[in-house]
Amino acid sequence: MALTIRPINTGFIKVDTGVHVTSGRNVGVKIEIPALAWLIEGGKKPILVDTGMAPTNLANWHHPGSYQPEGMSIESQLQKLKINPDEIGTVIFTHLHWDHCHNMKIFNQAEFIVSQAELDFALDP
Repeated sequence: MALTIRPINTGFIKVDTGVHVTSGRNVGVKIEIPALAWLIEGGKKPILVDTGMAPTNLANWHHPGSYQPEGMSIESQLQKLKINPDEIGTVIFTHLHWDHCHNMKIFNQAEFIVSQAELDFALDP
């Protein structure tokens, strides 16, 4: 079985390079990084790795300057690919930060997979 892995950009997160990317180098330099989800096709049902970032009003609160352009929500991106959220069979979360799991509520038919350690921390940080 051949699988296809497709990156899906769901917006942009503005971060301090020295804090979030280069471990102390270039502190104060702001960059935009894409908030990616990943679609895996070719199996019985599509698999989604992460569900993408929150809309601009929530993203901007957490990381000022972050934004989700119109048409870049995970739902809109899947629609462009002619995939209904109910068709997603499995969602695998890399971790439970807002830019990776915000949209889980739209995947009503999916099985959700997350590590036990990540779930334990989310429930009792």
